Amino acid sequence: MGGQGGGFIGEGIRQAAEDAGFQTLGVSLPGLAQRGGEVTYYVEFAVGFEKILLSPYPVEKEIDVLIGQELLEAARYAHYGSFEKTVAICDINRRFALAEKVSAGGSYPPQKELEERIKRHSRTYISVPAQDICKKLGISVQNANAVLLGVLAGSNALPLKQDNFLRALRESKVAGKEVTEAFEAGLRYSFFSIGNTEPLRIPYKDIDARLACAGYTDMPVRIKRLLYFAMQKLTEYQDEQYAERYLKMVISLLRFEKDISTCIFAEHVVKHLANWMGYEDAFRVAYLKTQPNRFKTILAEAEYKAGEVVEVVDYLKPDAEELYGLLPRWFVDAWAAMFDLLWSEKLFGERDAKRFAYEQKIVSSSVVGFLKLWILSKLSFMRPYSWRFHHEWEAINEYVGDIEWAGVISYDLACSIAESARLVKGYGGIRRDLIGIRKEFVAFVKDCSSKERQEKAKKVLSCMLAHKDGIEKGFAEAKEKYR
Repeated sequence: MGGQGGGFIGEGIRQAAEDAGFQTLGVSLPGLAQRGGEVTYYVEFAVGFEKILLSPYPVEKEIDVLIGQELLEAARYAHYGSFEKTVAICDINRRFALAEKVSAGGSYPPQKELEERIKRHSRTYISVPAQDICKKLGISVQNANAVLLGVLAGSNALPLKQDNFLRALRESKVAGKEVTEAFEAGLRYSFFSIGNTEPLRIPYKDIDARLACAGYTDMPVRIKRLLYFAMQKLTEYQDEQYAERYLKMVISLLRFEKDISTCIFAEHVVKHLANWMGYEDAFRVAYLKTQPNRFKTILAEAEYKAGEVVEVVDYLKPDAEELYGLLPRWFVDAWAAMFDLLWSEKLFGERDAKRFAYEQKIVSSSVVGFLKLWILSKLSFMRPYSWRFHHEWEAINEYVGDIEWAGVISYDLACSIAESARLVKGYGGIRRDLIGIRKEFVAFVKDCSSKERQEKAKKVLSCMLAHKDGIEKGFAEAKEKYR
């Protein structure tokens, strides 16, 4: 809105882009520039052109960054973004419009709805309490614009370096001490609070086209969005071929979706199949523990101050199967007898054999500790050949087969069987036990009469998921109750 210093942000971006060697153009879009009125600033920059032909308005779904100094105005312009590429940075400290102040009937949407709208049209949404940050610094809240510019500079959302912004700031006529403090505070906030804003590798339109080719043109946006992020997760987890395998399985199962208005079945399949395929083995744990954002979060929670030393220690306790499960399947199968003997009840007794684990203490903030985890994370290319991968996929294929069996019988039964993947969670022996319980649940449903299957499957599953003493006891009670 007018009076918030939006021109400072727009000019700061333009000058930073020029400092980086780009050709730039910017415009203040038509609006009420006086204090409290709407005004919008639009900046484009590129390289390799004789001149830029600037449109006064951006193309819908094509903007790279949306900066909202007022949440309501950001929500109005959210449709210019897309959840394939746009990074939205918004000040969540509201400056209410006049109509919001005088309305007694709640005619304007609440803040949560505004943020949800922005999230629907952005890949990354960064909420910034910019005015609160200024108050903590003891400076005027009018410097909130500099905070937002600092967050942008630290977000990596644009191909600009922090030095480009700092030089642009020094050249600015309004960059006094408070503005510099606010900008640096925004940089710190971005360091501790922002996840990955790098461009995603799988274009959303490619997934949309695949669904259309398979005949699913009316699939709700929320399902497409879930599918999109599931594909991103599995690409990061293994590779694009693995994500493609997932997409083919989902498209194959979508033939059982009978209610396109709700897509309950599709939602279960898209979410739970992706979670199962992205099971957390030692490769994955090592990858997550070496991510830069993890250390940023730890420093923020520890209220780190410059000059302090923070030591990060990870206590790991993988059981026997989690360890040899990383080895190639052919090797483990060839030496199965040896593994059975090493962790057998004859050597350790029944209780200790089940509890056997290799306890480790890794100082992941040290060079040696970090390298151990980093090297293990880089061995994830071995995952498809591992013994654990083979056994997980045996269970996944069985799950898909159960869905196909249920889909032929009824839609509601297929929904319950698809949701049964929620039972599978945790690590080590707990996860293996829960995979077994899911199999028992499906066997129980199959043993029911055809008239009772649908209702009993839903009730037993609800009882298992909601039981206060856990899934296993919930299943035991449900079997007795609905036998």
